[in-house]
Amino acid sequence: MMRDIQKMLESDGNMLAEIVGVYTPAFMQIRLSFPFDGEFSHLEPWQKGTYLHEYVHYLQNISTPFGLLRSLLVYWNMTDMFAYLHTLSADTVVQLPVSFSLDKKKETEWKRHLLFSRGCTFRELPSKEIAPGEKIGIDIKNIVYNQHNYEIVELNLMLSDGQRYNVILGGDIIMESMAAMCQHMIDPNSTHQGIDIPYNLVKLLCQQHYPSIAADESKLVVLCYISLFSMNPGLALIEQLDYAEHNPNASGEDILNRFVMQNSIIVKGARKGVIEFFDSMVDDFKSLLSKTIQCPLDSIGEALERVKLSNAIPPFVAAFADGIIDDEKFGQLSGYYGTPYIYSIEEKWYKYPESLKNPGQESQDMIALIGYHALFNYLSNKGHQCPLCFLDCSLKPECKQTPWEGNPCPVQVMAQALQIDKLKLAP
Repeated sequence: MMRDIQKMLESDGNMLAEIVGVYTPAFMQIRLSFPFDGEFSHLEPWQKGTYLHEYVHYLQNISTPFGLLRSLLVYWNMTDMFAYLHTLSADTVVQLPVSFSLDKKKETEWKRHLLFSRGCTFRELPSKEIAPGEKIGIDIKNIVYNQHNYEIVELNLMLSDGQRYNVILGGDIIMESMAAMCQHMIDPNSTHQGIDIPYNLVKLLCQQHYPSIAADESKLVVLCYISLFSMNPGLALIEQLDYAEHNPNASGEDILNRFVMQNSIIVKGARKGVIEFFDSMVDDFKSLLSKTIQCPLDSIGEALERVKLSNAIPPFVAAFADGIIDDEKFGQLSGYYGTPYIYSIEEKWYKYPESLKNPGQESQDMIALIGYHALFNYLSNKGHQCPLCFLDCSLKPECKQTPWEGNPCPVQVMAQALQIDKLKLAP
């Protein structure tokens, strides 16, 4: 299970020959390979496209049920790891990576989420390029998991190696296709040539099966976004694409309104509308996050409050309505949704979001989340090096072995708060 969780936290950047941008789900972090002073207008077109791509992943993470669930599952895993470490006696020597077991209910939820994500399957394909002109088959398959029946969407593809493969249309492919289309709107040169899976798959699928909407990237982006309001995004996307194909005059906003008004979710035996369901999910997420990082929410909390559907149709949808993203529009988006933690290992810089409670200061909830992630990442992997080693605190010799010792840093603060700063690690 830990191997699956680590793969889930790997960004699409790992599939590129040269990593220029990476988003880390659940931890709200964007890594860039180039300098960025925080002013979107100062970037080159390709840099704007890269940053927008990763920023869209941030929006998927905080403003959709599928994205929030992924974060909740990761937080469950972290809290269980640290709870396990608390049970060890003082003289126990811990071997990295830390090995422990999730309780049965949480493991079941993880596996069900993986079933509808299926990111690991397309990453293992020998080729990511779809052979031009070859048919893309769509098959709705019935499966049984944990004594429940589910439908998943399986695509049959001819790849450039001349072989046909079956690929699950899951949340990972949808999120990457959506982000790539947004990137293309601001940087037309970002075609992701040779990496059709996952970046171009939704668009290529539409060219064959939903031709009347295939050229409308802005509408396809909204349909991908709508699908992430389902825990089974692949099936939801096919349903929305089919509706849009047969109702070409309906705008993306029209289709979103229809989805919100006509659908409901059964939670613990009670039926809830989409707005009520998502708003309550946001509140539950905020509560768990604050308890997990042991810090009152600040900028993260405000961003989460603003994504609630009861506020209005998401500004994200309106911003992409005409297929044009410029500096002004992006400024409005980031002004509304806030910004995650942004950093560059290559350029050795980082930028925390500003506190909303104490203007001019750094947001403490984000700093706590960074420390939590670095500690979790360090203990979950074999490498004896703190993930924050590119910061100034990399001068600490203990960063190679016990990063919670020595001079103060986010990892040390979090280790002390979790009372695991006395851990003994195997050499």
